[in-house]
Amino acid sequence: MHRVFTLANECSQVEPILNEMVAHLEEQGVGEEILHDLRLVSEELLLNTVSYGYENGVKDRLSVSVTREGGSLIFEFRDEACAFNPLEAEERDPECDRLGGWGIPLLKELTDAIEYRREGKQNVLILRKNER
Repeated sequence: MHRVFTLANECSQVEPILNEMVAHLEEQGVGEEILHDLRLVSEELLLNTVSYGYENGVKDRLSVSVTREGGSLIFEFRDEACAFNPLEAEERDPECDRLGGWGIPLLKELTDAIEYRREGKQNVLILRKNER
């Protein structure tokens, strides 16, 4: 199974693409708990990329490639937003009272492997979730 989903870098595009991704994964027999985790992580990544990754007015298409391989689901996110490696981001202090900042800890908690690289102008973030 391999499928690519694309969307414009607009917040209004995120929910419909998430629904489409979940429906596709349900058709493939992916379990409810894994679906929940992957939807949550995908929503966090896509909304943050669209909301904070671009200068005002810059138009782009983001893509999410979903592959099932050897008992794992692999999500590859690609965009031309500002370079951002979530693996190098400062860790959030769990004692801090401020709102926000939970996206990266959530990403690390709900996936089994994360890889980031910059390819030319593109951020490429690969997440692996094992189907146990």
